[in-house]
Amino acid sequence: MICIILEMEGFMMLFNELNIEDLYKEYKNYCISIAYYLLGSMTDAEDIVQDTFLKLKEH
Repeated sequence: MICIILEMEGFMMLFNELNIEDLYKEYKNYCISIAYYLLGSMTDAEDIVQDTFLKLKEH
């Protein structure tokens, strides 16, 4: 979901201004629950969320 938002114009600048680590701490469990619902695997859900936030941090 976050990757889709990043591809939209204007949102990349917004994410660069935010502290990704704070976002990860606050929304990690929520994102994992969504990913688990979609994937059906807790391990895969945790991996996807962590990878997504790492990619956000790199930008």
